[in-house]
Amino acid sequence: MNSMTGFAWQERTANDISVSVEIRGYNNRFLEVSLSLPSWLSCLEPKIRGLVSGCCGRGRVDVSIRVREPNVRVNVSVNAAAAKAYMEAVSKLGDILGIDEKISLSRLIEMEGVLETEKNLDVERSWNAVEPVLQEALATSWRNVQGKGSTPRMTYSLRWAASNLRCKPSPAMFQPWRPR
Repeated sequence: MNSMTGFAWQERTANDISVSVEIRGYNNRFLEVSLSLPSWLSCLEPKIRGLVSGCCGRGRVDVSIRVREPNVRVNVSVNAAAAKAYMEAVSKLGDILGIDEKISLSRLIEMEGVLETEKNLDVERSWNAVEPVLQEALATSWRNVQGKGSTPRMTYSLRWAASNLRCKPSPAMFQPWRPR
């Protein structure tokens, strides 16, 4: 049975979309997939889980996906009702405290809910950017898992043990482990 401990990180930027994928795998009897992705990509969760479960038969697999689109179009709208409510509340507080001061426009637009923004994000376009990076990261992670037979620490330990033997060690002792 193979160890399912592995790590992979891939990043790619193309067509004004930057995607990074990090995968961490841990030993576990059953397959358990944990995803961390932007909330607007939550509709892609079944596709991502399908790719991960198709590659990993068991283990705990943590997948973190980051997508950055710096040139995405943003719509900004004004919530006049929220602005008016803030102005009235500040005016009322000024009357109660005996302070005659008006709130500036720059301070007003910093208040929560006065300006509302909405990014025009294309989920399908993002999926077309995420999928190949995710597949590369899964392939890299799987190669790391497959190569776990002889780690540098294990080889060092074997060399140390062999140096303390009174007989000559076999060269095969230092070859990577291969399943029969």
